Amino acid sequence: MGGNKHKIITCAGYGATGSSVVTDLLKEFDNCYSTGDYEFRFIQDYEGISYLESALLENRHRLNSDIAIRRFKKIIDYHSGNFIFPRYERFFNGKFKEISYRYIDKLVDVSWKGYWEHHAIDKNAIVRFFCYKIYPRIKKIIINPSERRAVIQPPKSRIYFSYPEDRFYNATKEYMQELFHVIDLNFKYEYLVFDQLVPPANINRYLNYFYDLKVVVIDRDPRDIFAINEMYEKESWIPSHDLDVYIKWFRKLRQQAEGEIEDPKNIMRVKFEDTVIKYDDFLKEIYDFIGITDKNHIHKRQYFNPDISIKNIGVYKIYPDQEKVRIIEQELKEYCYDEV
Repeated sequence: MGGNKHKIITCAGYGATGSSVVTDLLKEFDNCYSTGDYEFRFIQDYEGISYLESALLENRHRLNSDIAIRRFKKIIDYHSGNFIFPRYERFFNGKFKEISYRYIDKLVDVSWKGYWEHHAIDKNAIVRFFCYKIYPRIKKIIINPSERRAVIQPPKSRIYFSYPEDRFYNATKEYMQELFHVIDLNFKYEYLVFDQLVPPANINRYLNYFYDLKVVVIDRDPRDIFAINEMYEKESWIPSHDLDVYIKWFRKLRQQAEGEIEDPKNIMRVKFEDTVIKYDDFLKEIYDFIGITDKNHIHKRQYFNPDISIKNIGVYKIYPDQEKVRIIEQELKEYCYDEV
């Protein structure tokens, strides 16, 4: 696509770290369009775009591209939603699946109707049993009795082969830009803001998929994540029910990004606590990092009010089992916020 291009901003977090402060804050600017805290994970999740890159460029094999493309299409179908749960289509003016399928077409070199074993793996147990066990036997015995000695294959489906080489990154950038463009066709906004486009680790890999992306990574005191989940949220993807597992999980998750060389022009890391306690300093950092100014900040504190968010800091102090809090402080000292 030629012409103007939107500048893309995304927040990233480790789960329950409060990264939506970014999408909330940027709703207050007249040159930013924020999609809120709905997560757009189709780039980073397994079987998303990063998975495509690995299968098509790094782990090259005559059948890996078929697996990757078929599974990516499933991800697209799921995130497109339906009449009851529209999911991404409501953000992309009903064009998410259409644009995504065009992207796939640009990556595929050839396709044909055929069968290989992985097609069976992708089916559920009942469909797999019928299509790949019962159907061939019925066809051999009843439909083609004269060919009983022949090998009767299960039903055929589409096989894809792709080796896009250098065009992968250009096609992906164009795909991203086309998706973003349908949100704001008249370029009313300079910046489009999304939640969780990329993960908080290995971000450099994901910068290759965008013309212009800035990432704000938010982390949070492990004591508060633990206490809030145990007392209120009860999210089972956080292993807070087992303190030893929680501590190991929390540390390993952060270690994924440690030691990476990151360009401060594209990646900014900040503590959730600092966005609230040091609100004015945080604002200045955001202004400088993104390139927005105070004159664009026309709805201050209407969506992100530090006076309200302060209630979400230091929650661990009222957690009933303070011995667990003490253990977290001891084991994860380097991640705890000192100024609470």
